[in-house]
Amino acid sequence: MGLLAWFTKKQREEVLKMIKNKEEIFYGFLGLSIPCLTDYVTKKKVSFALKTNEEKAILNELSTEEKVNLMEEAKYYFADVDFVFYKNSRWTNSAILRSLNPQKVLSDCLNDIEAKFAVAS
Repeated sequence: MGLLAWFTKKQREEVLKMIKNKEEIFYGFLGLSIPCLTDYVTKKKVSFALKTNEEKAILNELSTEEKVNLMEEAKYYFADVDFVFYKNSRWTNSAILRSLNPQKVLSDCLNDIEAKFAVAS
């Protein structure tokens, strides 16, 4: 029996919503959507690249401290993932399949935040 089986239906819905929101944020740090497109060659779900305003809409409400904490969580979420696959276009099946290393992207983001704090200090 899974962990969620012990919760009421409403509690399960809240937990799943929270997990989905975190997942959206974790992918948002990478500049990507949650995997939702089907790549017709690999037959797997892949992400699409977010536009700048979409990325801002996902991450804008977070304080710098929250971003740092969630980036650390994201590093664990993507710990066993060497590459995240995505397409630049969400509208066409012929878009080229691309990849990025989530650990590198998250480390670069954390370094940028640390550099901003060092300049501000």
